[in-house]
Amino acid sequence: MFSWFKKRERPARLAKRIARYGSLEQIERDDAPPGETEKMVEFQQLCWLAGINAETIAQAKAEGRLEEDWAKYDLDRYQQLRAECIALADTITDEFYRAVVINYLVSLCMKAADVDDARALFKHQHIRSFREDMIARHPELVRPRLSDVMSGHQLARPATRANMGRPAMRATRFADH
Repeated sequence: MFSWFKKRERPARLAKRIARYGSLEQIERDDAPPGETEKMVEFQQLCWLAGINAETIAQAKAEGRLEEDWAKYDLDRYQQLRAECIALADTITDEFYRAVVINYLVSLCMKAADVDDARALFKHQHIRSFREDMIARHPELVRPRLSDVMSGHQLARPATRANMGRPAMRATRFADH
């Protein structure tokens, strides 16, 4: 009668992914080290859970209600889940999967309105198409901070296809004057 109480053969966090894509063998990348796909699925689920708290935190920050008990609970839960995500991300060895992990973490930080943390993580994204996708979704990752503009710090150019791998721009036009 209550079959949902019965213990399942596979963990619940994998059940949704398997139902969507087929068996783990079908979604396992050929060149990925053993166990990486399972780690990625677990990482996705942790980010999803942390994202729920992150949205609440962002709303509380916007409303100035971060000191209330419910907001403190959500902030603690978000920080705990994000720490678990980062710990799991450190165990992933495949270069492509690590790039995907960085995208998930940047998106998670942006949900929580942690732009500084998102920028710090974004600097570690080395796959160009992922960088461009993240910039398209979150342009504030490459916008200068107000504190940098006000203090007069030299601003770095955002990474795009046109300037990847090139040195910083210099004002050669005015060098002779």
